[in-house]
Amino acid sequence: MNRLSKQIIVASLAIFGFLWLMGIAGSCDYADEVVYNMDEEVYYTILDTLGDDCSNKAVAAEYMDNREYYDNLYK
Repeated sequence: MNRLSKQIIVASLAIFGFLWLMGIAGSCDYADEVVYNMDEEVYYTILDTLGDDCSNKAVAAEYMDNREYYDNLYK
């Protein structure tokens, strides 16, 4: 392999790693935003369903999968 090929491989891996980390950060921000904007009662209802050790990502996924149900639960 010549020098240029090595530089292209390293640059490609660096770009891929950066995009992968940005995807993880965006996913965490999305989950935190969903949890932050839901009613407190809904949050604790989902925690009771999923268990206290679940992540914000799991809570956000459960809420978004059943949004109509949870939005009408405490109205």
